[in-house]
Amino acid sequence: MNTLKAALAAAREKLPASEARLLLGYVLDRPAAWLIAHDDDMLEEADLLRFASLVARRKGGEPVAYLVGHREFYGREFAVSPAVLIPRPETEMLVDLALAQEVGVGATAKCTATGATSILDLGTGSGCIAVTLALEIRQAEVTAVDTSAAALSVAREREQGTFDQLLVTPLTPMQILIGKALPSILIGLLQSTIIFLIIRFWFEIPMQGSVGLLYFGLIVFTVASVGVGLSISALSLTMQQAMLYTFLLIMPLMLLSGLFTPVRNMPEVLQLATYANPLRFGMDIVRRVYLEGAGLIDIWRQFIPLLVLAATTLPLAAWLFRNRLS
Repeated sequence: MNTLKAALAAAREKLPASEARLLLGYVLDRPAAWLIAHDDDMLEEADLLRFASLVARRKGGEPVAYLVGHREFYGREFAVSPAVLIPRPETEMLVDLALAQEVGVGATAKCTATGATSILDLGTGSGCIAVTLALEIRQAEVTAVDTSAAALSVAREREQGTFDQLLVTPLTPMQILIGKALPSILIGLLQSTIIFLIIRFWFEIPMQGSVGLLYFGLIVFTVASVGVGLSISALSLTMQQAMLYTFLLIMPLMLLSGLFTPVRNMPEVLQLATYANPLRFGMDIVRRVYLEGAGLIDIWRQFIPLLVLAATTLPLAAWLFRNRLS
């Protein structure tokens, strides 16, 4: 029977009782005392699946604060996610020091012309330090700044838990993959079309080759690139991780594309590495078709690495989605 007592007993085999009770209370939006008083109540299937997902994620090492989306700090609740650091008890010591001296460690403070304390919290994250100081020092002027878009906008798909809701839908991982891939492919082709029209009719650069072959090359290149992007997306737990992986990857891809340095002039090891770079072959296809009028018989070899890359990254992304969902 799917009672609260049975669900907690099963979870206690994997987690401490306090954490299991906290996660179940979060799912049901009930305090711990209510769970104890109603442990014989039945648990709905959707709530049970969501609770099981949270238990699995906690067992995998994800902090409870990230799972429930908030953390107590200085007597107040603050929203947190994997995009920000979890407030710690040691951080409260910084607030105590700031209250004692009206100057925080980690938050820069100075007196304004009016005599009020001005506090600047750089890298505010959850905002626990800045908000607490603003509430505790009423006359202070507090400014909180963060350069991370993911930290400033906590509402992301995984961070909101909407990804977990896919568990209770009839969608298969392949259907989810197609749903995520098609918009990116269409947007990529739309951007390519805009650039093509600007080059052709604004700069009036004549096209020597076939428009159909050009778009065929663009489609294959876009599919391969989207496969790489979906693999990164499936591998990342947060938007911040995805952005970091993308930034780490995009510069090597640009440098190894042949845009700045001809591939033939690169060391042999780097030349081999360029075969995993869709940008290299996408640029070569566009350049040769548009400027040189090359036909399919001239550039068919350029399609092979792109097709291999798409055939590798798309199944990899599907496998990662499948494991995320399970």
